[in-house]
Parts: sequence; structure tokens; C-alpha cells
Amino acid sequence: MLHLQGPQMLQMLEKSLRKSLPESLKVYGTIFHMNEGNPFKLKALVDKWPDFNTVAVRPQEQDMVDDLDHYTNTYQIYSKDPKNCQEVLGLPEVINWKQHLQIQ
Repeated sequence: MLHLQGPQMLQMLEKSLRKSLPESLKVYGTIFHMNEGNPFKLKALVDKWPDFNTVAVRPQEQDMVDDLDHYTNTYQIYSKDPKNCQEVLGLPEVINWKQHLQIQ
């Protein structure tokens, strides 16, 4: 998974997700807030760039200190391809399945 860094990549992602509304709404809204300063210190991951199939937005690792806090350990996922999404969800750098978590 590729960690998108920098405002230009996140703005491109936001524009692309806008084309997939309403399906991409939760991830689009989160990326929108990341472009406005990222107040929750989130991390955006894509399977490939720029023609992604799956986007995962998650907290930074250092912010996920309580394994029992499913509110802090919240992920937003959007995928154009269910098979690809299933593969991405199995990657340890995307989701820590040892924690209580929430996927939106």
C-alpha cells in the first residue's frame, strides 16, 4: 500500500473520490478534512497510484495506543473492486486486526 503524502496527492484523491459519490462519501469527507489541515492526524493509503481501486484511511500508528478503543481505532474504506478490497484488508500495514476497531 502506498501512503499518500503531500497536499497535491490528497487533492487529486479528493477530486477522484468526488466522481464516485455517494458510494465514496465517508472516505471523501475524511480526505476533504485531511486537505483542510488533517486535524485528526489520519493517514491515507491506496493500493496503487494514481489509478487506485481501494483507499483506506486510518489513524497514524502512534495514535492507536489503546487496543480496546474502537472509537480511536476507526478506519474508512472505499473500494471500486470487492476482490481487491478483501486483499487490502488482509495486509497488516492497513488494519491491525489484534485491536478492537471500527470500519466505516
